[in-house]
Amino acid sequence: MRRVHTPIGLPIGAVTVEEIAVSICAELVQCRRAAPSAPCENELAQTNADPALLSYLAQSPEPKALALVLSSCGSTPVKSGSLLAVNATGRIYGTVGGGCGEAEAARQARQLIGTGSARLLTVDMNNDVAADEGMVCGGTMTLLLQDLSCDGQPENNT
Repeated sequence: MRRVHTPIGLPIGAVTVEEIAVSICAELVQCRRAAPSAPCENELAQTNADPALLSYLAQSPEPKALALVLSSCGSTPVKSGSLLAVNATGRIYGTVGGGCGEAEAARQARQLIGTGSARLLTVDMNNDVAADEGMVCGGTMTLLLQDLSCDGQPENNT
């Protein structure tokens, strides 16, 4: 988790949602260009998220969780930076590659909704199980699963 950097924007005096978005994008550009000799594993390869996913994340107040591909190795259906959001009913926005790996990511992300927590998930498409399930890739992906609930707090049943 120490390697994860989550930009919150450059201090440009942003006030509106649009200005804040610009400041965050500016920091993303600054981070990407700051260290051209940085190892590729620390750089998100996929930087164009699905507009429907971004709209859902920005506008929907419902509890949800996010899956972000942090790294990929070998032949994988998507690269680092790919995003998926899932709500409590299991509806998915975006993709982290489809198939069994995406189903497992969505299942585990959905379990996080309302907990305020995060976890890492490794999807291994190299073994016999992957071949038996019809996966044709042959690589691994590490995903960050994060609860994005409105309050991010576990429910209190007392």
